[in-house]
Amino acid sequence: MENTDKTLKIILITILVVTVVNVVIMLFQKSQLGEIKNNITLSQNNIQDALNNLKSARDSINAMQKDIQDFKDNINKIQTNVEVMNVKKELDEAKAQGQVNSKVKTLTQKRDSLLKEMEILNAN
Repeated sequence: MENTDKTLKIILITILVVTVVNVVIMLFQKSQLGEIKNNITLSQNNIQDALNNLKSARDSINAMQKDIQDFKDNINKIQTNVEVMNVKKELDEAKAQGQVNSKVKTLTQKRDSLLKEMEILNAN
């Protein structure tokens, strides 16, 4: 009976040790699962922050593209206005040149007329 009691004690101690080890392992695994869960939560937060940063960067790029397009439009307006002013200046110069040509023609005719009168007066 003593052998049986010893064997029974050994079996009970073995079962107790296995149970304690199992409980310790379960607690350790729960602790690790908690850490894993925290890491996943932190990762999700980091991913969300990165997505927010990307959205902010995209919005900034879109705003810059709009500003660049507005700048291009303003430059085109300025170039068009300069071209219009140049054409107007050329037209004004052409009109002035036309008036000069007309005045030269009139004065030439007047000179010719006066020269003829002088010839007539000199002939007499």
